[in-house]
Amino acid sequence: MPGKALKGTRAFATTGARTIATGGTQALLDLRKVCAGYGPARVLHDMELSVRRGETLVVIGRNGVGKTTLIETIIGLTTHHSGEIWFDGKRIDAEPAHRRNRSAWVGCRSSARSSSR
Repeated sequence: MPGKALKGTRAFATTGARTIATGGTQALLDLRKVCAGYGPARVLHDMELSVRRGETLVVIGRNGVGKTTLIETIIGLTTHHSGEIWFDGKRIDAEPAHRRNRSAWVGCRSSARSSSR
């Protein structure tokens, strides 16, 4: 566990690609032991993440550690192998991407996938 969190923030415990927020209110977005990737290849392993209403989440890391896979898993563009994804008290991991998009809570545009040719 890192040192003290700044006032108005929460402390985070980080182990590899897993981040677990400490704190108590119900999360707006909650990932519970999510494993996901592309086809049979797994990129995320037992990912746990919690974001409360009004918080901002910044995902940073070097190339190839799963940042884009995390966002694409939340919005339904990858193969979800196991675990649960909750948004605003509703489990959404079984919902197709177009239904998740209707809630208008997140958008993803990966520079690696955009074409400006």
